[in-house]
This record gives sequence, structure tokens and C-alpha cells, in this order.
Amino acid sequence: MKKTIIVLSILSFMACEGNKTNKEKGQDIKVEKQETEVDTIDDSHLIIPGQSLGHYQLNDSIEQIQNKLGLPDGSNAGMGKSVRTWNINDTAI
Repeated sequence: MKKTIIVLSILSFMACEGNKTNKEKGQDIKVEKQETEVDTIDDSHLIIPGQSLGHYQLNDSIEQIQNKLGLPDGSNAGMGKSVRTWNINDTAI
């Protein structure tokens, strides 16, 4: 049993020694930085948390929203709250 523990300890130690990085082995690795292009996002698609969703501001009145989207497809009111929904079809908003 004692020999088994010693053998396992030696094998574990040897396994850890094999994980040297290239720098420890005396090899330097040079990495070149690559530039990538990112498409800019139009403000009409930008979501700003706590402020706006595209052209629609969080504090806009229902009249301002209806002027932009038209009449809602559905509405519900109760418990002091009013909810209006607009269904999006194939036409652009």
C-alpha cells in the first residue's frame, strides 16, 4: 500500500512538470494584433437601458407613441394601469 502511494505521488508530480509554457521552455511567442471592422448601428435600432428603444423614449406620452406607431392593435386597462400593444407585420416601422 505504501509503495502504491509513493508511485502515485511520483506520477502526479511528473504529470505536473509536463505543463510548462512556451516561455518557460525558452521560446517566445509573438502575437500580432488584428484590426476588425465593426458595422455602425443606426440610432433607430439602438437600445439604451433606462432611456430609449430606438426612436421611442421611455417618458414619451401615449399621444407621441401613437403618432409614430398609429393606433394600437389591442389595449387593456385595469388596476390603475393601461397596456397598449402593437403587432408588427411585414411593413417597416
